[in-house]
Amino acid sequence: NIKQKSGTVLYTDLQNNWRRFKLKMQQLKPFRQTHPPRNRVQARIFAIVQSATFNNFILCVISFNIILMAADFYHPPDYWRDTLAVFNWIFMAIYWVEVSLKLLGLASRFFADPWNAFD
Repeated sequence: NIKQKSGTVLYTDLQNNWRRFKLKMQQLKPFRQTHPPRNRVQARIFAIVQSATFNNFILCVISFNIILMAADFYHPPDYWRDTLAVFNWIFMAIYWVEVSLKLLGLASRFFADPWNAFD
């Protein structure tokens, strides 16, 4: 029995919940707030890349890109292959602009955010 091996066989449900809560609290780390840079241009780019509108736009682009990648099939007609190729270039340009703006706005903090690991 797992409870016997972990030493929790004598705990009540309330005690087990408290123990799990304490373990979860020990795993939490403080949230590091990023402050805007002092340079005006960099601060403006920082505000853009940190905005919900920018992030939602990128999320929509990623979602649309996934849909189009899933819409590819074996021996597609030429017009469909060309359409997918054009969209692929558009997505690549958007992603390039996103990474460039984030690198300019966030500078070295770009690598501190795990979300940017996808970039």
